[in-house]
Amino acid sequence: MPQILVWQCPRTKRIFQSKDDYVAYLKEEAKHNLAQKTFKKNFAECINAFNKLTSIDDLFTSFPELINYYYNKLYGKDIKCKFNIKYNINYNNTCSNSHACPRDGVTNWGGFLTKEPRSYPGLQGRISFHFSNESSYNYFNDLSHLIKSVGVHIGTGGGGPKELSYDVILFKSDWPNISEMYLNDIKSIIE
Repeated sequence: MPQILVWQCPRTKRIFQSKDDYVAYLKEEAKHNLAQKTFKKNFAECINAFNKLTSIDDLFTSFPELINYYYNKLYGKDIKCKFNIKYNINYNNTCSNSHACPRDGVTNWGGFLTKEPRSYPGLQGRISFHFSNESSYNYFNDLSHLIKSVGVHIGTGGGGPKELSYDVILFKSDWPNISEMYLNDIKSIIE
């Protein structure tokens, strides 16, 4: 009785007719897995760098530099997106979670999830990105995913080749240091 010799990947269950193809596949899988581990490690480092910031001014003055550094480190693209930021943000106990939520929360578009919250406390307002040149503006779409990932949720907005302006939310649980500092600043102004 004829026999067929094949190799099967234990993780993906893919079958290979030749040992060379199987070994090549395993090498690619190992390279992919290493890249994923490196990305996760660098991304955690990025989140930690942002979480160490303790004031809104620190966040937005160091934001362009941190975003460029981690974008380059995470995606291997050496971009120099030159921009500065203007912002007008206030504390709000009821920041909408219809399109975005804190890392430990849930979105609830339209309030259809009756057992879930319809808002979270945080800082809410407007943020403007002013670009030094048009090529920096073109990179912003690539950067926006990373900006959201670190917990700066940009919403409705838009603009032209040198300026973009958006609604922005920083949920309190994503930015506990900044939220507490902001609330303490407000209390000291009131008192």
